[in-house]
Amino acid sequence: MGLARTFLLSAVLVIVGLFIRLRIDESPVFAAIRATKAAESRPLKEVIRGNPKLVINGVAAKLIEACVFALFTVIILAWGKANNLDAGILMNSMIVAVILEVFAIPLMGALSDKIGRKPVYMMGALLILISIVPFFYALSQNSYWLTQIAMIVALTLGHSMCYAPQASWFPELFPTHIRCSGIAVIWQVGSLIGSGVLGLVAVKILQATDGHFRYGSWRCMLRYWGDFRCRPAAIA
Repeated sequence: MGLARTFLLSAVLVIVGLFIRLRIDESPVFAAIRATKAAESRPLKEVIRGNPKLVINGVAAKLIEACVFALFTVIILAWGKANNLDAGILMNSMIVAVILEVFAIPLMGALSDKIGRKPVYMMGALLILISIVPFFYALSQNSYWLTQIAMIVALTLGHSMCYAPQASWFPELFPTHIRCSGIAVIWQVGSLIGSGVLGLVAVKILQATDGHFRYGSWRCMLRYWGDFRCRPAAIA
């Protein structure tokens, strides 16, 4: 019954989204394509064949952010259970950090408008990279306030700085006639690898280290550094 109620309430979000979409006019560039019927007949093929470097770099940018969110919101719960940490502390601090991120995302988006998408993204990626080991150490103390601070640094600040610029950054990578297809490829492939494949890798790392943060967090950091080295350096 509780699950059914949740699905029913989610219909409100669909209605709100539809209302917003219907009240927003198409941008002039899309309106021009529609008027001249200049849409690409095979947009996916054009995206992959004509922009392989942008696709690879864009997927790398997305998978870093997706992997981080999966690690700090899902996998960390399994790690906490394996280490006999208080599940209530982890869950409550995570909820607070995510709620604060709702407000942080538009602020980071506005910051990216001022100083650029790439600088904000890179600052967020670096913040997450250097905070991984302290993050696991703070959580291992089983203290609410240490855990809360760690969650705010990693999720509210680090993740929002990587997530917020994407809505403007990814569309700016592609020409108008293949823009929607380009965004879809980056978003779906990057999310699949980041949340799925790399999420499984993180679980295997924790299993291999018996959930010990001193080894697991360092290996997670090394893996994240490997992803970070594949960052969209060529994307301006």
